[in-house]
Amino acid sequence: AALALTPTATPTLALALTLTPTLTLTLTPTPTLALALALALILALALAQVRAGELVAVVGQTGAGKSSLCAAMLGEMVQRQGAPLVAPRSAAYCAQAAWILNATVRENIVFGEAFDSARYAEVLRCCQLDADLAALPHGDATEIGERGITLSGGQKQRVAIARAAYSARPLCILDDVLSALDPEVASAVFEECILGLLAGTTVILVTNRLDLAPRCDRVVLVEADAHGVGTIAQMGSHDSLLGQGGAYAALLAESSVSQLSASEQDGKRATKQATKLAAAGQATEAAGAPDAAATKEAAAAATTAKAGAAG
Repeated sequence: AALALTPTATPTLALALTLTPTLTLTLTPTPTLALALALALILALALAQVRAGELVAVVGQTGAGKSSLCAAMLGEMVQRQGAPLVAPRSAAYCAQAAWILNATVRENIVFGEAFDSARYAEVLRCCQLDADLAALPHGDATEIGERGITLSGGQKQRVAIARAAYSARPLCILDDVLSALDPEVASAVFEECILGLLAGTTVILVTNRLDLAPRCDRVVLVEADAHGVGTIAQMGSHDSLLGQGGAYAALLAESSVSQLSASEQDGKRATKQATKLAAAGQATEAAGAPDAAATKEAAAAATTAKAGAAG
């Protein structure tokens, strides 16, 4: 976005905000605090535009309001002003806690849409569900949910992601869906489903995995203000936000320190466990080894017995 201040013949100023090469918003505010605040709000909302087909990562500390942002986009929060953010039936949504219908796996994924075997097979592959279905007694015809087979948390989440991917909606909102998956599975789902199958779809991905941010087209940093109200603190590409410094760069640095500390702790635990196993192995070996003196004595006794038998 480009900002330009142009003096006029009157005490007011004309403020031009260029969002795209074809869209320019010109405002002529009067010098009042209320209008200045309103202008700041308009600029913040204008800069929060997301282009179609973009992959947008929403990041921030726990409790900053990331899930609330998803709820606001879906019309699940009280909207005080403005038009709805998302048109009806234009978005697919996958929550942090996977929602599973008491039905078969296929019915959970297709969810009332027309069945397309080719797309269905592709969704299963990209969501890493092929091996899981092969292990179920009746494959994708196995009933899951309250009265069916109990799935693990990761399996439920991948079924929910598959449902959102199969729907082929132009907007897909994924609220921290990768956190319930093993790291390797999460990386595969991100690569094959979010970057691959959903390419061209506008995807809003709430995530705590900041290592994925450089792979996204845009990053939105949500922070809670002094009153606990979530606000969009920064927005832009990963590189541009990193170059600006500020809250996003600080969050990345904090995350890196936390990951390093966790790795060190894992290393210490692994070393301690290896030491315990080595000590236990030595103790077992010592317990299983025969006493040298007793062995010598037994050998002597055996020799004497043979000599007596020979005599």
